[in-house]
Amino acid sequence: MVGTSLSLLMLVVLLLVAGTLAWRRRGGLSAGKSSSRLRTLAITPIGPRDRLLLIECDSQRFLLAQGPAGLTLIDRVADVGADSSYEAIALAAASVPGETS
Repeated sequence: MVGTSLSLLMLVVLLLVAGTLAWRRRGGLSAGKSSSRLRTLAITPIGPRDRLLLIECDSQRFLLAQGPAGLTLIDRVADVGADSSYEAIALAAASVPGETS
């Protein structure tokens, strides 16, 4: 009886330690703060498993393609005008050159 209680207590302590380590590895409380250097500005689906992402890192913007093979850098987005929306940029990048609507 004492052995079973001690085993159960050890299991609970082990789970608490593992949970604390996993939480700290993810960044703890700072993981969701807006002071992060990396922000997702827009996500545009371009297929069933593919999408374009407009990411900002240290005041620089990057257009990435995400698919089954992973992430691919398409281009660094230069100087976005004040009247342009991030979604419009991602949608324009998703259009196929030479295709007419």
